[in-house]
Amino acid sequence: MVNVYKFGKNEVGLEKQYHIFESYKNYAAYQSFFHTHEFFELELIIDGSSHQILNGIRYPLYKGVIYMTIPPQSHKYCVEKGEEIHMYTAHFNGAFLSKNVYEQVGKQLCVAYLEQDEYSYVENALKVMNHLQHLPAAQSDNIIRS
Repeated sequence: MVNVYKFGKNEVGLEKQYHIFESYKNYAAYQSFFHTHEFFELELIIDGSSHQILNGIRYPLYKGVIYMTIPPQSHKYCVEKGEEIHMYTAHFNGAFLSKNVYEQVGKQLCVAYLEQDEYSYVENALKVMNHLQHLPAAQSDNIIRS
């Protein structure tokens, strides 16, 4: 079954398929707790370092690490004193993924380190999608499909 989560409406009143944002987390301002989502969450680490616990396993986070949580995976940030992390986060529905990808991601934890060219490609794609989510739906759909 594909999870469908509503991300609110865009500027012309149509439902969004995803939500992307940049965030910074540091010890003084951010303390996390174990939680799950009803949607998929993909995060690309842009700068800094920290740790994430995914399904009970502690993973280091640093520039070039990308990971995806799927419903209902439990996870928590572990930002230690003196640490700070900068990332792009994308929230999206299962319907956003192809059926093949949807079936594959449910079978394993999705944590990877990207080489520089892969990192640049993904970072640029997230920047473009971040910009597109603020355009009227018809305009952004045409750009994504081309």
